[in-house]
Amino acid sequence: MEEKRKHLRLNAYVDVVWERIANPAQQAIFKDDKTKNISEGGICLNINEKVQMGEFLDVVILLPNQKTIRSKSRVQWVRESEVVTKRYDVGLEFLNISSQDQEELKAFVVSSFSSNE
Repeated sequence: MEEKRKHLRLNAYVDVVWERIANPAQQAIFKDDKTKNISEGGICLNINEKVQMGEFLDVVILLPNQKTIRSKSRVQWVRESEVVTKRYDVGLEFLNISSQDQEELKAFVVSSFSSNE
């Protein structure tokens, strides 16, 4: 099977706050969850609410080094997760992320790999 990922991906549980971007008139409902893995191009988020492929989410990632990363993201895939309560693994692609935030993510991923060697 050919690897389609463009970026180095780190298996890490990082705090994330997210909300659906659906209806601007709708009150924002933020959810607190964790990533399963993270890269400079996207994340796998483990959530308890089903979302649809192609749906857009506003995502705020709270890195352990106290950096905050913000991005509008698109759901690339959804899989039901194998845990006791029904949850979903959701692959998100960053769409609107600053180059500075993308560099912060890259540095976090690379430094985490380096410290594990």
